[in-house]
Amino acid sequence: MFGATLRGFGRRLSRPAILAVGAGTTAVALLGSPDTLHMGRPDPARAAAAPPAKWVSPAAGSALPTYSLAEVAKHTSVAEGVWVTFRGGVYDITPFLANHPGGVDKIMTAAGQSVEPFWALYRQHLMPKGAGDDGGPVPKDHVADILAPLQVGWLDPAELAALPARDSTDPYANEPARHPALKLLSATPCSGESPASLMVDSWTTPNELFFVRNHHPVPQIEPSSFTLEVAGPEGTSRSFTLEELKALPQTTITASLQCGGNRRAELNGVRKTSGNAWGFGAISNATWTGVRLRDLLGTCGLPNDEEGAAAAGVHHVEFEGVDGTVASIPAVKAITASGDVLIAYEMNGEPLLAADGR
Repeated sequence: MFGATLRGFGRRLSRPAILAVGAGTTAVALLGSPDTLHMGRPDPARAAAAPPAKWVSPAAGSALPTYSLAEVAKHTSVAEGVWVTFRGGVYDITPFLANHPGGVDKIMTAAGQSVEPFWALYRQHLMPKGAGDDGGPVPKDHVADILAPLQVGWLDPAELAALPARDSTDPYANEPARHPALKLLSATPCSGESPASLMVDSWTTPNELFFVRNHHPVPQIEPSSFTLEVAGPEGTSRSFTLEELKALPQTTITASLQCGGNRRAELNGVRKTSGNAWGFGAISNATWTGVRLRDLLGTCGLPNDEEGAAAAGVHHVEFEGVDGTVASIPAVKAITASGDVLIAYEMNGEPLLAADGR
């Protein structure tokens, strides 16, 4: 039988023993240091013909050609030229690849797209926030010196202005933005792997690069109106706001979470399986902060031992999300000290992203 029911959790997780409530942020890696192979200095021939390293709108006009997003997206190899964009500019970074301090694999994760999401994580490339007159990102001087001679054109401003908004009737219309370095197996619902080239950069996985495994649209829940209902036997229940959860004894643990389908693609090489063909990126590590489930249930009167819980008629704890997704764990896992189950509201010291359980 199911004894206690927790309601209010935003989405189903394939991440054992960490349950998420909270709000959110974003981030990942790239670019920054010498140009070509000239001992860290720009190629003089290219620099002489290059425009000043100023970050201006494409609408300001330039003698450089204009390119579409589709044209930029084709440039993801040395043979075609490796292009990236930054604040409307298009840059051919092929001569710089070998000199990138983080290695070729990392810089190639931005090939054919904008470097801005990557630099949002690796902020050593940028001036402090707010340095730009328009509030936009501004590269540090040495990064600007590298980029300036590599500019080959502008993004088409008309195309950027005409990018369609998602249909408001689409149940996935309000999906949170995903970092472009995630390897997406499915966009809606989102299933995305942590990028192999960035997985071992740090002991904890940056929040924006944490793997994602969703089954439904991400619910829209405001932290100020969030409540978690704990329903017990015989119709008893108690609700907690996010602030009330934070007022309970706080615990921080570091735990790795893994999708049950991690490395399924390799299994397909032996015998065909069903489901997403995950590589080895459906696993991530983070430091989580929240309240232990046993402490939360204890405030509701549930004994913190298996015998006491059984005597109260509780054998499992069931979790139900606002989207109707349901999962459960044995009571012994939920209430004993060795169970180590956490109701988490912070991830790596930041409020949880909407995509991770708000």
